[in-house]
Amino acid sequence: MNDESDDERPFTIPLPEIFWSFETDAPIRSCLVCGRDLIESDEHYLIEKAFSKGEVIFEYALCLACHSGLMEELSENSLKLIRNYFEEHAELEKRRERIASEFDGTICPWLSRCMFTNKPVPEDGEYQILGMCVGEELVLGDMPHAISGEAIEAIMNLLSDKTKGFMDDFTGQHFGVPTGADLPRILPL
Repeated sequence: MNDESDDERPFTIPLPEIFWSFETDAPIRSCLVCGRDLIESDEHYLIEKAFSKGEVIFEYALCLACHSGLMEELSENSLKLIRNYFEEHAELEKRRERIASEFDGTICPWLSRCMFTNKPVPEDGEYQILGMCVGEELVLGDMPHAISGEAIEAIMNLLSDKTKGFMDDFTGQHFGVPTGADLPRILPL
């Protein structure tokens, strides 16, 4: 684990395989939207993966510029409701304490429980994981995190029709399948 005394460099570990592409069995190299090489850029980027019954439903990486652009497409009301949900349910300080006490050199403490419900994430259920990366390293902090199907549903119920429509269009455009009640959506977090 990287623990340089330079406060500008975050704590990192080599990118765990759970964040690798299930199609290539290697780290995801390019931004879904702009195609930028994320590994070579040495800039931070996000990875999101959705699982259902142990299978990957979708996965993607976004550079922070494209993530910001995505966030700008969401309605103001949806963004406000997402922030409020995060503040009310994430309990980041308790989560940090739990992770510190459970840290065993792996990312299990970050991904074993839902960030919002604190319930164990069932491997055979529906959940999504998100991680902040740089190069081929995973940044350890408030991310990575897992979000249970229960929390995803609660967040989706907060969103405006405009935001849901944008998310459905984004998913259809980039993954070739429409989303809806029975398929997960990207999470704007």
